[in-house]
Amino acid sequence: MRKRAIRLLMIVPYFPPDRGPIPTMYGGLASDLAQAYKEVLVITGQPNYASGVKRSSKLYQIERTGKEKIVRVFVPKLNRENVCSRLAAILTYNLLGAAYVLFAADSDVALMTNPALEVWLIALIVRLKGIPFHYRVHDLYPEIAVRLGFLRRKSLLARAIERIERFCLKSAGTVSVVTASFQAFLGAKGIDQGKLTVVPDWVDTVQLCNLPKKNMFSRRHNLAEKFVIGYGGNIGRSQGLDVLVEAASLLSDQREIVFLIVGEGAKKLELMSLCHSRKLENVIFMPYQPDEILREVYATWDVGFVSLIPGLSPEWRTAKIFSIMASSRPVLAATDLGGEVHKAIEKTACGICIQSGNATNLAHTIREMFANRDQLAALGANGRQAVERNYSRKLCTQRLESLVACLVTSPHL
Repeated sequence: MRKRAIRLLMIVPYFPPDRGPIPTMYGGLASDLAQAYKEVLVITGQPNYASGVKRSSKLYQIERTGKEKIVRVFVPKLNRENVCSRLAAILTYNLLGAAYVLFAADSDVALMTNPALEVWLIALIVRLKGIPFHYRVHDLYPEIAVRLGFLRRKSLLARAIERIERFCLKSAGTVSVVTASFQAFLGAKGIDQGKLTVVPDWVDTVQLCNLPKKNMFSRRHNLAEKFVIGYGGNIGRSQGLDVLVEAASLLSDQREIVFLIVGEGAKKLELMSLCHSRKLENVIFMPYQPDEILREVYATWDVGFVSLIPGLSPEWRTAKIFSIMASSRPVLAATDLGGEVHKAIEKTACGICIQSGNATNLAHTIREMFANRDQLAALGANGRQAVERNYSRKLCTQRLESLVACLVTSPHL
């Protein structure tokens, strides 16, 4: 990246040491942009998904790493199962983040992520200060909440969320979306197609790479000789992991097949209880693992699993598939056929996609993959080649850097 005398403001509620695809991606993005810009100021919250990390009680905790200045604003400890807890965290982050931007931030351009509900007040201050900003769309709001049944489409709250999302979309100089389906959806909603650009989510192809299955992690957890179906990330309602547990139950007679679920989320305790009630010994739950051993975790998997409940978001392409592909492991996806995940898997020939919601079909597919496990390496190799060509951190962050930098020279885009 060419160096520019630009001071960038990043508004991202979740940032390392928080675990998960979003914090990991934006931690990498901030590091890359710090190499290109004069300064990168990150406004984020206290970590909620990092075990062993002490949270500060200060309103603002400031850290510096080279040209990165990370401001962690105080937010209450998040309980994703409790609506009041989530609203309290959102409100606190908005208020404290907006105050810092208003009185202490001296930036030329900004980048922020949706949902707008989490950043709308900060976005308002950014606009009032005349700072042009890029808006990054990772999901469709309030559409996703309506499809999940959390909101009625014409409810007051749904209309309010849609209004503030539109405010951010309309106010942004440029907008990037993760799939062409998102671009079409927002275009149909009246958002100027001229400001919409598809920049997919990405993966660090240096951090995640092809390693032998037999490694320290697999040996430590007695998985080196097992056929492991691995899932990593949020364990929430939208993932529909009940079906994976049902499939595990149907495959309990296959002693060689083990299911490893790594992550946290609102449904984790419920799924653990379900496994306990059924006395399933072939399902293992683990918390998020440290970044330094992630490549060993993925290498332990024989198949990487991703899923979404039926009809939830066929326009979305979960970033989890890129981590699996980067690790040269085949993808098994239970999502909507014809959706973006299905299209990506077909295009890259990196795995198998089946219709979500059918445990019997999922169990049958896993049996078939186990029976033909000598053919899985080719699928994994295809996936690795695809992420190197299209979804690497270097490639995608360069594209975002260009979208942000053009706002400084043409702020009225």
